[in-house]
Amino acid sequence: MGKEKSKELFVVGTSKFFGSVIRKEQSYFDFDQMYVAWKDWFDDHHYFLNEKGQTESRSGQYMQKKMEWVSFRNVTSYVRFNINVFIWVRRMRQVTVEHKGEKHKMWKGDLYIGFKGFLKKDYGGRWKKYEFLRQMLDRYILKWKLNMYEGKMWAETNDFIALTKKYVGMMPLKKE
Repeated sequence: MGKEKSKELFVVGTSKFFGSVIRKEQSYFDFDQMYVAWKDWFDDHHYFLNEKGQTESRSGQYMQKKMEWVSFRNVTSYVRFNINVFIWVRRMRQVTVEHKGEKHKMWKGDLYIGFKGFLKKDYGGRWKKYEFLRQMLDRYILKWKLNMYEGKMWAETNDFIALTKKYVGMMPLKKE
């Protein structure tokens, strides 16, 4: 038996490691604008978002920030999509940048963002007592559907990563 034994199918990352990572040193970014874009993306895609933890510390003019976001969306009563994001910013400070004659307040620092995307099967635990039957269901009856959901999960996770890349290491974005 293969992947039907596991209740979590990772399409980006693994249970222990983040799969896709954005890493920038001394990069300029608009953290506030990125934060709003992330929230909007999760709302538009009907994800429940939980900010699991946030720590912030200061040392002189620099700041360090760590955040972890855990999100999920119930696709069916059996399948749930999950996207987890870990953000760590070191040596972060606010700077003023002039771009095309306009001054913008931005952040500058070492940025590390890790992503995980996975789907969870039987998230409600309905098949807990019938684990063997659940595995047979996954392997023979739902195989094509679970493969389709894996593809959708991969596409959604990579869409979110592409959105994040728009906001990292770029000069100020125009507001339309």
